[in-house]
Amino acid sequence: MRGQSPEKLEFLRPHGIEVRLADDVLPRGLFQHITAGSEIRYFSDIFRYAVLYEHGGLWMDTDVVLLRPFPFHGDHFLNLQWRGGHQGHFICGNVMYAKPYSRHLRSLYEMSVERFSGSNSRTFGDIGPRLLSDYVASEAGAELRERLFSPMFFNSIDWMEVDRFNRPIGELADHLNDERVFGVHLWNARTNALSRDEGAMERLVQKMVRLYVRWIYRQSISSTNHSSDAPAVPGAFVVKGGQLLQRWTNDHFLATPHRAVNRSGGERYALAFFCAADIDWPVAAVPTCVGPDKPPSYPTTDYTEYMIRYQQRTYNVFRANDQDAAE
Repeated sequence: MRGQSPEKLEFLRPHGIEVRLADDVLPRGLFQHITAGSEIRYFSDIFRYAVLYEHGGLWMDTDVVLLRPFPFHGDHFLNLQWRGGHQGHFICGNVMYAKPYSRHLRSLYEMSVERFSGSNSRTFGDIGPRLLSDYVASEAGAELRERLFSPMFFNSIDWMEVDRFNRPIGELADHLNDERVFGVHLWNARTNALSRDEGAMERLVQKMVRLYVRWIYRQSISSTNHSSDAPAVPGAFVVKGGQLLQRWTNDHFLATPHRAVNRSGGERYALAFFCAADIDWPVAAVPTCVGPDKPPSYPTTDYTEYMIRYQQRTYNVFRANDQDAAE
């Protein structure tokens, strides 16, 4: 990290993270030469090629929020991005994997240094996405074409769509419902350019963490196929929260799958009571569940609009072809 000495990062060691000086990989003189007349991102591009060549492993930019473990097994991993072809960018270097001493990473390192030193006129991506794209398109890098993976893995929200990070968290969840999504790239520089108010990035990361907690909850239910037992408390009721309660409480109470099993050994009577809102009643977080540090997670709607969307999403009964068939 720029400006961070190993001493300032000692708090990471108890978590099993090894902290080393960057000049163990690249000479300090090269770092000073690169940063003297350019931005730090150029050094970052060159450094990742060098460290992956010498040590191998997984490189991940610090503005990638990992949502679940990424158990990649292979010799190389490169991921695509949705847009950028008009600038020669097809591959994003935010997440890369390589085995130690990869000839491809050595070539990329040598080419990046040569390309940086060979011109005083540089454009964004010259030794990053553009270099990666040029190399994979060349005969020397043709082998890596089989190691290109979908943007859905880490770039489901593209660098030209960063305005979506300012939308309610309920809309962002749509980008995580694909089983291929392992993380979200915040595209730091462009995100900061759009929103420079103090704490904007911290709030954005908190939003991603909240999405992550939701994902973990859903996965724990679906993977184990069971939920926790609700202990019997004398004189108390067991209340199952639904999706409207989750929206009204701004995720304070999460909706739980309804799974009731009679384990008493005898008969059990269940009396169901369903409570619905008026058709025009607003569906929005109650005032006590929102604040400066906890903005609304979902856009405001009314009960009728919410139920239409719920039916479409759950039962898909409003499809045009179904209506035609019924008529």
